[in-house]
Amino acid sequence: MPRSGRACRAARTTLLRGSATVALAALLLSHSLGCAARHRPFAGFVEEPGQAPDERILIIGESVEKRPLRLHLFGEPPYRTFIFAAIHGDERSAVSLGGALVDHLRTYPRDRQGAGVAVLPVANPDGVLRNTRQNANGVDLNRNFPASNWTRLPRSNRHGPEAASEPETRAVVRAMRELRPERVISIHSIHGGRECNNFDGPAGQLAQLMARFNRYAVTSHIGYPTPGSFGSWAGRDQGVPSITLELPRDIGPEASWRSNGPALLAVISTTSGAEARLAE
Repeated sequence: MPRSGRACRAARTTLLRGSATVALAALLLSHSLGCAARHRPFAGFVEEPGQAPDERILIIGESVEKRPLRLHLFGEPPYRTFIFAAIHGDERSAVSLGGALVDHLRTYPRDRQGAGVAVLPVANPDGVLRNTRQNANGVDLNRNFPASNWTRLPRSNRHGPEAASEPETRAVVRAMRELRPERVISIHSIHGGRECNNFDGPAGQLAQLMARFNRYAVTSHIGYPTPGSFGSWAGRDQGVPSITLELPRDIGPEASWRSNGPALLAVISTTSGAEARLAE
């Protein structure tokens, strides 16, 4: 065969090999992107069996006194809504509502309308057992987040020695980074008839949506400074729509669920970008 023929054949072979290489690279890239899209948050974390077919329970950290922080994942990723409760251990109505939400999602999975949701029912287990606002180190966890307005108090450990110094705070921050939720609700309780849907960041429409069900006031300011709060860090600094749901301090479990269960479920089942329509 003339040299020119051999050269042409070699060129075609090289081209085909090159095309195959490109195709293989494209296939591998497509596969890797598909794997990324199916990425399950908290890969490698300790997992406990859930009590419902679509529930996973992950240990996302420990309290100061080594009590596990259990995050309940319902459905499949993405987990667009993250709800946590009882970051103040003496707010008993918040404790009961967080537990009631987990029980309801287990019993009535259709109420999620196919949406993935993450629930941390007790963010401060040591405080719950001690019936104290603070954790076992005497730190108010809702003043310990790494917000731009975090401040260290002179002659007091109430805000912690530094931002995110507490293991419970770091667990919530870790959950936010793993889940990358579209909205967050933190369940609290308050005295004096000041129950409200307090929002930080671009969450005004979500607060209005919740108010349709619980009839609480909607406000962007709780009435006192909250340096280092979750809302300051996630809502104002990170731009994640954040609601601090303030329940009446003395409301009973059944009344709390009647007022706020539908509000929470409405947020869970809300798709991205639909808040304005639902709040009308």
